[in-house]
Amino acid sequence: MHGGEESAAYRLDGHVIRVGPARRAAAESEWCHAIARHAAAGLPEAVAPLPTAEGTTVIVVGGRPISCWPYVEGTWPDSDIPAQREAGARLLARLHRSLADFRPGPRPVPAFQESGLYGDPPQDAAELDDPGLDRWLAAFHAEYPVRHPLHGDYHTGNTLAGDGRIVAVLDIVDLRPVRSRQSDSHATTDVDTGPSRACGRRRRG
Repeated sequence: MHGGEESAAYRLDGHVIRVGPARRAAAESEWCHAIARHAAAGLPEAVAPLPTAEGTTVIVVGGRPISCWPYVEGTWPDSDIPAQREAGARLLARLHRSLADFRPGPRPVPAFQESGLYGDPPQDAAELDDPGLDRWLAAFHAEYPVRHPLHGDYHTGNTLAGDGRIVAVLDIVDLRPVRSRQSDSHATTDVDTGPSRACGRRRRG
């Protein structure tokens, strides 16, 4: 199947078999899947992996995490169409509300977007060092320590549209500290793709 930057996906009738990268541990995939399953319980558009007979969502074959997902018919929405852009923003807000009470615990392996997010200088982009912003971030996280899951990679390629509406949201895999309603207020800005978050975070200084 087309799409995916880290994983390969193969359609098998009404299912999609997803083959993850060898460097990703099963525990990390299970952690991400738990967020997707929680979202899917209250949001019809959220797509979650199917559990095995043992209740897990990942098996490891040849060192790679393998998972099985329901196939959803659709095409990528067009963010240049105002109605689809608004629908995407509203869906993101609904997704974040559905996850607001879920506490999955620490991610087994920190996401790459977390580098420099908590007030520590970014280790992967020394040229973006900004002490003033780092102090602001450290104070922010001290004041707002509660975290809840957010969609860390929301763009048209992680959604599907059909019959004039968005029918699926994919890859719900992140956990961030947020202020009340912060995720909703940022929904409209997250619909379109943009620079990497490691770079984008530095614009606030």
